[in-house]
Amino acid sequence: MNEKTFVCAGFGQEFLPAYTVESKLSPASMKYKIVGGERQSVEIYLDAGEEVKSESSAMEYRIGQVHIETKYNWRLLFNWEWDGFQGFGFDNVYQNVGNDIATVCISPRNGGQILAIDLSIYGSLLVTPGLFWASLGNIQSTYKVQSHTDLIQISGTGIVFLTGHGCLNLIHLRDCDEMFLEFDTLVGFNANMRYDYRYETSSNCLTFCLGGQSIYGKFVNGPGIVITQSMRK
Repeated sequence: MNEKTFVCAGFGQEFLPAYTVESKLSPASMKYKIVGGERQSVEIYLDAGEEVKSESSAMEYRIGQVHIETKYNWRLLFNWEWDGFQGFGFDNVYQNVGNDIATVCISPRNGGQILAIDLSIYGSLLVTPGLFWASLGNIQSTYKVQSHTDLIQISGTGIVFLTGHGCLNLIHLRDCDEMFLEFDTLVGFNANMRYDYRYETSSNCLTFCLGGQSIYGKFVNGPGIVITQSMRK
């Protein structure tokens, strides 16, 4: 049986995620806590000189001497590439410029659930644009088109924070497994996995019109991890 991890919360309830990853990069100094119910935030505790990056307009509050800088990737202007967190090239950098521990609380603009993935454990990811919104450590992101699908490739060493709607499901696929996904349920998957967008042979017009299932869909082949969301956008 495939190993599967669910991260979901009931409405109005205090929520502590069932899946969090301790960073191998610097577990003593880079600490975070995911809090909230159906709309989640992440508190990040920064030692002197440490920084966290996020999409613009993500901060809820900060405590301590935190310097904020907004950066833009100028390659977008000339190469027409999507990059950064929301696909527009803008992101904020929050750096602790004091000597004491500083706290930065940020949340995704879509108000969804949050999942933390340590790239030093799971490796590079391909993520649906708009669902990668914050990172800790040395993380790079580039725009990529694979099988007629826009994706953001995330690589480096550190923790990335993904978001989604409803329950976020992390599924481990074996090398013999193939997963079929509906259009808006895919959040991300390992960059070394085989991905394809093609016709679903088991579907037909009746299933498409009356059953609400897609005739075309996304196929991901193991081994590796796949992250899905239960609610469509």
